[in-house]
Amino acid sequence: MRIKTKHNSNHKTQQITLEGQIIQEYTYYVLGFVPADVVRLENKVWFTKLTNIQIISIEKFFNVQYNKA
Repeated sequence: MRIKTKHNSNHKTQQITLEGQIIQEYTYYVLGFVPADVVRLENKVWFTKLTNIQIISIEKFFNVQYNKA
C-alpha cells in the first residue's frame, strides 16, 4: 500500500453514505457536556441538531450549575 496524500486537521473531507450520497455538513459548536437526560436524547443517539426546547434545557442546566459555584 502506498501513501497517496497526507491528511491533517486542515484537510477537507466529506462523509458519504454506503450508496455514495454526500451527507450534509453541519457547523457544530461544543457548548459543554451535559447529561443526556437534560437534552432528552434518545438511546444510542450520538449527534443531533438541537431543537429550541433542547437548547433552553441546556441553558437552564448551565445556569443552575454556574449559580452553584
